[in-house]
This record gives sequence, structure tokens and C-alpha cells, in this order.
Amino acid sequence: MLISAILSAGLFLTNVCQVAEAVHACRYDSVFSLTGTVAVARESSGIDLSFLLKDGSDALTFYDCVDEPRPHVPPAGTPVRITGDMVHVESTRTPLPAARRIEVLGPRTPLTPVPADPARIESGCYDRQLISLSGTIRDAYVDETDRHAHFILLDCRGTIVPLVAFSPTDQTAALRKCIGRELTVSGPCFRQDSGRRLICNRYVRLHDIG
Repeated sequence: MLISAILSAGLFLTNVCQVAEAVHACRYDSVFSLTGTVAVARESSGIDLSFLLKDGSDALTFYDCVDEPRPHVPPAGTPVRITGDMVHVESTRTPLPAARRIEVLGPRTPLTPVPADPARIESGCYDRQLISLSGTIRDAYVDETDRHAHFILLDCRGTIVPLVAFSPTDQTAALRKCIGRELTVSGPCFRQDSGRRLICNRYVRLHDIG
């Protein structure tokens, strides 16, 4: 009944690019049913459940809003069909695409991150792609407006790339002990353009604080 109601109202969208355009245009009346591959699944230590879905048109973050029990998002590399609509959240300036149903369509195929050139990240060529980076931690601190969000500044051969990780508790002290250490990370590259957290440039979103 819920899925029938979703599909019978609003602007009907069938690929990720259309959903991304509807988010940008603040089309809260949009509904969607589309297929794609889970590029990144993030349980975020109980903060929220979101996942990056990729199809032949684009990639976009969706939110697991399926009824309990949770989580419902399968591992990265799993082909799925999702059906849902847009939800309004006070802390964001654009609607959030909420998956009300998630159906697995086939076996999982592991995804390989794209080795990124740090100097090209700000050009946008890696936006919403799963990338890998290596560098040295130069700083780490918690977001002043969201105590769950932790920033790590990674020095990649002279280019500073912000990393964002989430935790239900303040991990600043533990992260600051890692300043000066070298590491390799992987995650999706985003440009922040909504919500409370205003970042001027691109960042890489880590699966968890670990």
C-alpha cells in the first residue's frame, strides 16, 4: 500500500540524475523508483543510515527510511532497486531522498576505489565517486555546529584534503594523537552545498571514525 501510494503521486523519477536535479530544484513532490549499485553504505555508528547509490546517469546519497527493523542497506557493490520520496528536514536547505523500500537484485560485486590526484579534487572531476588517497594527517577537530562530525585534514603531497568522519561521541583527543601519521583512506568525494555544515571545498567522507 505504501509503495502504491508513493508511485501514484508527485513527479515520478526513474534515474539518479533526475533525483539529483529534483533535490537541487527543491521538488518536494518528487517520488522515485530506480535501480543502481550501492557504492558506499554508511551506518555511521547509529548517527543515521545513508548510502551512495550509483547508476548509469549519476551517483547520489539516499537515506534508509524503511520501516523497522534497520538497517536495510546491503553492502557496497550490491545491485538494488529503491523506491521512495523526498522528506523535509529543518537542518537542510534541500529535500532529502528517502528510500522507503530497498530490494536486492543480484549478488554483490566488490567495488575498487579510483586512485585520485589530490590536485584535481577541487575541479569536481571526482564528485560522488569512490576514491582513494594517501597522505599525512596535519590536523583533526570536531565540528562546532555538529558534535558528531569530525574533520581530519590530510596533506596529500602539498594539497590539503578535508576528510569527514562521524561518531556518537567526541573523538577529537584520539584523532589528535594521530597528527603526523601517514595513512591511506577511501571514500566518496562530495561538495557540501546544504545543511548546517558549510565547507568551501570538496571533502572525502569516511565510512566511520576507525
